[in-house]
Amino acid sequence: MRKLSLLIVSSMVTGITWGANSLMIPLYLKGLGLSPFEIGTLLALAILVSATVSLVLSAYADAYGKIRALTIQSLLSIVGIILLIVGIPFGYITLGGFGGGTIKMAMISDLSDDMERDLSRVNSGSILFSVLGSAIVGFLDPPYVFSVELIIYIISIALVIAVGETSSPQRKFTFGLKSGKTIFKFSTDSLIGLGAGMVIPLMSLWFYLKFGIGREELAPIYVISELTLAFSSMISPILSKRFGTVNTIFATEIASILLLVYLPFTSSFLDASLVYVVRNALMNMTSPIREAFILSLIPREERSRGNGFVNLFHAIPRALGPEIGGMFFGLGNLTLPFLITASLYSISGIAFFFMFRKVNDSKPLS
Repeated sequence: MRKLSLLIVSSMVTGITWGANSLMIPLYLKGLGLSPFEIGTLLALAILVSATVSLVLSAYADAYGKIRALTIQSLLSIVGIILLIVGIPFGYITLGGFGGGTIKMAMISDLSDDMERDLSRVNSGSILFSVLGSAIVGFLDPPYVFSVELIIYIISIALVIAVGETSSPQRKFTFGLKSGKTIFKFSTDSLIGLGAGMVIPLMSLWFYLKFGIGREELAPIYVISELTLAFSSMISPILSKRFGTVNTIFATEIASILLLVYLPFTSSFLDASLVYVVRNALMNMTSPIREAFILSLIPREERSRGNGFVNLFHAIPRALGPEIGGMFFGLGNLTLPFLITASLYSISGIAFFFMFRKVNDSKPLS
């Protein structure tokens, strides 16, 4: 239990970096002189590089040890932070997670006797820490925020090293998977990735362009949004056991899509903020049970690289999204990206439901 707790805490604390960067990065890059299109292009390149490196590190983790892979991942992120501190925009490319979350999830699944419960704890804890990340952006200048992130990465990898390996490395580097057919079914995530990439990384920029709102005014909204998501994430395992994992994921996604369609038509910052908060909770509250569902379908010895492939399905199309969204925003069209995203989400959600609706998912996943 001690090792599992350390892993959970290690995963939680990195939420600070996610909360801070999701709010700060687009506006920070704009402050460095980048246009909306250039910001979208840089975010797209970062996602693409992160997805590629993540898959390689996931396979490396299964072959030679998860601790080694996570150490490499942390060092890359630290380099990215240092570059951003000195004002080099391309530092964001090496700031990506590089599969750190994927590998940690595999480690947690090695030790857990109830993945839905433990991944829900990770997700909710990460969100609560992300609230702190969003909050510090409101009163600290970016270089100081990046310095905090640097400390967080060091703490996180130190906790993982204290845990040690949770499974025996295979000593064979390979991308091959016995569970390939099952994993390929999650390729529908590519539609979610493309849609999400068009609007989610650029939301703080959208608020600025539509309502003239900066990071100081946005910080409280992001804090409220993450607190709401943390609470709803704790509820998702309860809903899953009552209605089934697939049904719960499908229902909450559909509700969030309806709000996504409405969001660009809001006429005030207050209305847009309320819709943003509720939509974010509905769309993301099932992340822990979805992660547990995926891991339960992948053999233990393949979970790092198997989950890496699932993330790749999502990440590569997502890399195209910010450039498209940035192009539309640069042209002054602040509505169409949301409608395209809603359409892509709908297709993916329906496909997911029909592919997995017959899976017996009423029992706790372990």
